[in-house]
Amino acid sequence: MRQKLGAIADRMLATFLPQERAGACPCRPGEGYYQYRCVSHLQQRRWCVDKCNCSATCGSWSNTFTTC
Repeated sequence: MRQKLGAIADRMLATFLPQERAGACPCRPGEGYYQYRCVSHLQQRRWCVDKCNCSATCGSWSNTFTTC
């Protein structure tokens, strides 16, 4: 549980600070998450999984049928 909270805190901090100041690379291989975007007032999401080189592999965008 402590590790999970630390991972969440690192990700949140990395969004506000440059990577050098946020600490280690936010790479967590195998951990999946959704990315969201708004297109023409319609929310879309896709599933992404982190890789060891701090990049992510993501699927295709799909509509959530939620307005934004």
